[in-house]
Amino acid sequence: MRVKLSLMTLLLSLAMLSLACGGGRAVSGGSKTKVKGDRERISHSDGVEPMWIQECPARTDHLLPFCGQTHKMASEKMACSAATADAIGKLRRFIGQKVSAKLEADGQGGYHFSMAGTESEAVTIRGAWESERWAEEYDGGGRTHDCYVMITYPRIEYDRLVHKAKELAQQRASKAGALHAEARGFIEEGRHAEAATLLNRADKLLVDIGDAVQLDGGTNTKLLHEQIKADLAIASKGAAEAGSTVLVVVSVTIDEKPHKGKYQKLVRNTVQKWLSAKGLKIRPGGLNKAQVEAVLGGDRQAAAQAAASKGAGLLMVVELNSEFRTKEEGTYHAYGSGELRFIRTSDGREIYTSELVEEKGSHPFNKKGAHDLALKNSLKRTVKQAVDAALTKI
Repeated sequence: MRVKLSLMTLLLSLAMLSLACGGGRAVSGGSKTKVKGDRERISHSDGVEPMWIQECPARTDHLLPFCGQTHKMASEKMACSAATADAIGKLRRFIGQKVSAKLEADGQGGYHFSMAGTESEAVTIRGAWESERWAEEYDGGGRTHDCYVMITYPRIEYDRLVHKAKELAQQRASKAGALHAEARGFIEEGRHAEAATLLNRADKLLVDIGDAVQLDGGTNTKLLHEQIKADLAIASKGAAEAGSTVLVVVSVTIDEKPHKGKYQKLVRNTVQKWLSAKGLKIRPGGLNKAQVEAVLGGDRQAAAQAAASKGAGLLMVVELNSEFRTKEEGTYHAYGSGELRFIRTSDGREIYTSELVEEKGSHPFNKKGAHDLALKNSLKRTVKQAVDAALTKI
């Protein structure tokens, strides 16, 4: 009996030892071994493998879940970062069906949406959170990591987001409409560069609006956007043409008295001829008295607007003066001088300016002949030189 008991004890011990030696690999959380192809899971996040990693939960009236995943990454950190990006992408695409908004991390484990309002306003609405994460490590051809991330967004926050987006879309549409109306006025006045600037701003306000927003007058943002694009094409073409079109304004004085006769015509025609030879278009027609006074008075903004109203993107102002000084041994001596200014009308900037140095004109019989020579010498020498220098600035 004693022998039988000893034998039974030995067999029982061997059986227990066999069981102990033949046990499976330990897995964090006590789960059974999981195999994916040639990979075998060796660890995972604490707890029981969740069902949502197989199929993301359905959206409800209260909660909107978005699940992301990634596989065979070199580290758990890389895997979970990629899975988070996958989930965020799905959330962003869902939101993008109704709302144009940027989704960014808030630094506290959540995310918030930023929406553009009018040009000076940005609105933030919060509410999206990473609610669950599940990570797995596998062995087989090296250590690799899988990760699953679920981000949830409360339905009430989504509804608030959509409502706010509609409010902002209405504001942006109204602003775009006002800019469009102002730009149309500029187009009618020939101020195409200014119109193009306004229309570009209007276009940017409407480019991200999803569903059409109704506006006063029976139109909507879709139709408004089409009109803005059409007018932008017209304004851009006009601005391009204006960029190579020059309006020439000339002032001639004789002994400090304004002269509007042949000298003024001579200077204008000669300067226009030089500009045409350089491939620039000449805008015919003059300015009214108030505009001329503003131009000659150095008011660059008024000068730019005056030229732009004529469809000219460039304005050249030539002020030429002749002053009689002496009569020596029967010869009359006059001196010509002045200033040349070259202005770009799109921004009113003076891109070139030059003081015209004195040129002498002498005539043996009278002052008129001396003035004539002084002005012609100035035109041929200093004005021509200044015009050539000005054109290098465009």
